[in-house]
Amino acid sequence: MEIKVRKIFEKAQALLEQKGAQSLEEAQRRISAIKVESREVREALAYFASYWHDLARPALLSLACEAVGGSPAIDFGTATVLMGGAISIYDDIIDRSKVKRSRPTVLGKFGNDIALLTATALLFESFTHLCGLLKKLETSKVNAILKLFGEYGASQANLILIEYNQQKSSAILRCSHTTVEMVRASIASVTEINGKPVVIHVVGVSGTLRALRRKHGCE
Repeated sequence: MEIKVRKIFEKAQALLEQKGAQSLEEAQRRISAIKVESREVREALAYFASYWHDLARPALLSLACEAVGGSPAIDFGTATVLMGGAISIYDDIIDRSKVKRSRPTVLGKFGNDIALLTATALLFESFTHLCGLLKKLETSKVNAILKLFGEYGASQANLILIEYNQQKSSAILRCSHTTVEMVRASIASVTEINGKPVVIHVVGVSGTLRALRRKHGCE
């Protein structure tokens, strides 16, 4: 039993190395390139990079992408390594953990102020890296993402036109009660119909048609 468990562990470790190593290497390169004036912060960053070998986050991200037919998310995995590192130092500050696994943490070695600045530098670098990646996304891909969420939202809303009164320029719509706010926001964003400018106001919401008509004079 012990041998079987060890083999499973070794396979899992090999998979993490395979899927997460490139993201980790790039994260370490970016950490070494962070420009800060404080010598102590630079030393703290170098010290942190020497032992922070987070393979799990980028590996799991790549595996998740591959599971749905995508390619390994190496660049985005790099951001998770940087962000995970920042969170780890913040946690140490909150928990006042000065030693982990017989090794001084950044907090234990450099103190609270330097640890806080180091974590913030890592977090800023992760966001900078993410912003750069998002800017590289093709417009078509961004539109596809927006379209996907729009179609999903529409399917969840189950929106149906119950009636339309042309003389009063009023209408009654039915939607799922869980998507009322989303539908209201969507209606408010409509500024044109058939090329003509319009302003649409929601005058009321009710659980039943009878109560709606009675309350708002829609008889």
